[in-house]
Amino acid sequence: MSTSGTDIVRQTYAALERGDVSALLELCSPEITVYQSEIVPWGGHRCGHDGLLTFLQTVMSHLDSKIETGDLYAAGDRIIQVGRTQGTVRATGEPFDAAETHVWQVRDDKIVAFEAYVDTDELSRALIARRPDNDTQNS
Repeated sequence: MSTSGTDIVRQTYAALERGDVSALLELCSPEITVYQSEIVPWGGHRCGHDGLLTFLQTVMSHLDSKIETGDLYAAGDRIIQVGRTQGTVRATGEPFDAAETHVWQVRDDKIVAFEAYVDTDELSRALIARRPDNDTQNS
């Protein structure tokens, strides 16, 4: 029996929230493609389970964040999620709260593509900000 794309995406978010890598990889095709804008340090195109894991590890090395999932919309074999990502930049502790949209493509009960679109102005601001308490300049 086939599972709906929306259900697979919900399972994917649950696996991500639990940090369950095995469950995540089981939900994704071995040929998955991942894309996020090159404006952010973890951006670019990646392929396969190794590419997905590299993407996630790079995000986690820069951000301590949580995705606030919003509504899911089915559009053929694509599932669109509109939500927010909130947290802090690990290097500086700078907070951020950015709108984001995820586009998941599901075929044969597997995620075959993931595209992340985020408010890059907000993330860029947080990534380059120097917290006043971290400022070493003399007055």
